[in-house]
Amino acid sequence: MMQRSSSAPRSTKWRKTLIEAGVIVIIVIFLFLGDLRSTLIPIVTIPLSLIGVMPFLMLMGYSINLLTLLAFVLAIGLVVDDAIVVVENIYRHIEHGLTPKEAALKGAREIALPVVGMTITLAAVYAPIGFVSGVTGALFKEFAFTLAGAVAVSGFVALTLSANDVFETFAQARASERLGGGRADRGGGRASRFRDLSRRNLRGPARAL
Repeated sequence: MMQRSSSAPRSTKWRKTLIEAGVIVIIVIFLFLGDLRSTLIPIVTIPLSLIGVMPFLMLMGYSINLLTLLAFVLAIGLVVDDAIVVVENIYRHIEHGLTPKEAALKGAREIALPVVGMTITLAAVYAPIGFVSGVTGALFKEFAFTLAGAVAVSGFVALTLSANDVFETFAQARASERLGGGRADRGGGRASRFRDLSRRNLRGPARAL
C-alpha cells in the first residue's frame, strides 16, 4: 500500500513534466519558425513518435515506469529535429515557385539521406547504453532502448507524414490565398524576416545588432 501511494505522486509529477517539456518545445519552435502552420507540422511528430514506440515497448516487455517516462521527456526535444529539417527544405522550394506537391516530393527526396543519417546517429548514441553490463545496464536498458526507438520512429514520421502534411497545409494555404487575397502570407513573412536575420548573423554578429 505504501509503494502504491508513493508511486502515484511520482507518475503525476512525470506527466506534468511531459506536458511542460512539450509546451516549451512548441514555444521554441514557434519562435524560430515564426509561422503557425509550419510549427504545427513538427509538433504532430511528438505524439506520433511517442505512440509509435509503444508497440516496441510491448514487444520488449517494458512497462511505463520512471525510466521510460524519462526517455519520453528527452525524446520530446529530439523527435522534432527531423521534421523541422524536412519542413524547412520543402518550404524553401515553395518559396522558389514550386507547387506544394512538387516541393514536398523534391524536398523529401533531397533530405532523405541526411534525415536517415541523423536518425541512425542519434539512435546509435543511446542504444549502446542498453548493452552495458552490470547494474548500470540493468537500470538504463529500458531508458536507452525507449529513447532510441522514439528517435527511429520520428525519422520515419518526418519523411512520410511530415512531408505529406506540408503538402496538404500549403496546398490549402495557396487555395485560400487565391480566394482571400494573400491573407495566408502573413505567417510566411515572419519566417522570412527570421531567415534574413539569421543570414545577417552568419555574415557578421555586430552588423545584425
